[in-house]
Amino acid sequence: MDQHLRRDQEELIVSVAKRKGIVEPKIQTEPGSIKGDNYLSAIVSVTVRDEQGDKKLNIIAKKVLKGEETDQPRKKLNQLFSTEALVYQELLPAYRELQEVNNVKDPFRGSAEFYGAILDEEKETILMQNLKEDGFKLWQRQVPMDGIRVEIVIREYAKLHAASMAFKNVYPEKFEEYAERCKLSENNDDDKNSNGFVNVAEQVATMFENRQELKKSLDIFGQSMKSFLDDIRKEQQVFLHGDCWCNNILYKYEDPSSPNPTRVCFIDWQLARAGSPILDIAYFFIFNSTKEVLSDHNRYLRIYHDVLSQNLRELGLDPEKSFSFETLMDHWKKYAKFGVLMCILLLKMIVSDSQDIPDNFNDMVKLELSDTAETRYKERITNVIEFMAHNELA
Repeated sequence: MDQHLRRDQEELIVSVAKRKGIVEPKIQTEPGSIKGDNYLSAIVSVTVRDEQGDKKLNIIAKKVLKGEETDQPRKKLNQLFSTEALVYQELLPAYRELQEVNNVKDPFRGSAEFYGAILDEEKETILMQNLKEDGFKLWQRQVPMDGIRVEIVIREYAKLHAASMAFKNVYPEKFEEYAERCKLSENNDDDKNSNGFVNVAEQVATMFENRQELKKSLDIFGQSMKSFLDDIRKEQQVFLHGDCWCNNILYKYEDPSSPNPTRVCFIDWQLARAGSPILDIAYFFIFNSTKEVLSDHNRYLRIYHDVLSQNLRELGLDPEKSFSFETLMDHWKKYAKFGVLMCILLLKMIVSDSQDIPDNFNDMVKLELSDTAETRYKERITNVIEFMAHNELA
């Protein structure tokens, strides 16, 4: 992993450090992620020490991959970094202000501190707080999450979505402007995308030749993909986090006597966009949960809506008008398959060991699983397809 910093990146880091009171900054770097953690960026862990004192600042430098390191178009990469910068520079500060003005008792605070950005093409860089150095930890990605970890994330997404609904209510023109700026042009190529998704679904269906109810559900899922992609783009209730797999969620454990997390933070906002809140909830919940948690999905949806409603009321909105429980369940029925789609696309990567993961995302379909990973994959994908079939989400 390339941990080299360009001069402009070092200059930005130095300016941040001086703003934080570090008089004579000295920069040290090391790799900030491992293979399979990220396909759009290189992550560098930066430590800035004060040569005139004992102050220290821990930064994550998220920098665009070089041309030979990625199979993604440069224009798309620039838009992704621009989207993340917009979230950090415009949306999250606006959410904080709305929550403070309205004295929200339990506000959304699940994001890293933002330090700065470079958005010139082929030089894109985001600087943010290194959450791991502040006691936050990733979940082990090969293991599905238990109910305690799922619930704290569901609650934080509810707070995020409530703040976003309030922002849309107070600043509708800005919401619309930002939604337009965050649209990915490639998302308009529905035929190419839906055909690719159908092909992957058909590959999964071959696992269930002896389970006709599951195979039938996958067939319906594939056939509906074109209209589904059309439908989800018509919804614009909130700004989504957008990329809800476990490596973009960090937990903090503040009580040393308890194994339960007390805080959660979301990272990687490059896929943030306007949409139905169910896209975040379904992606996170279906992708990351154990079979037992999946079977209790109605309880987690109720928890989500209770927290959403409380924060909406404190933000001056009527939950019944903004996003009632009936509307939530209607969206769940129509859009929860998005979580299934993300499982079909990404679950092989999640269960694999880092050394087995391909360098380019587009090579993921060719990923060959080890015997151990194959066992993990079959169990988890079966749980997900059973969940889809039994709840008629296809």
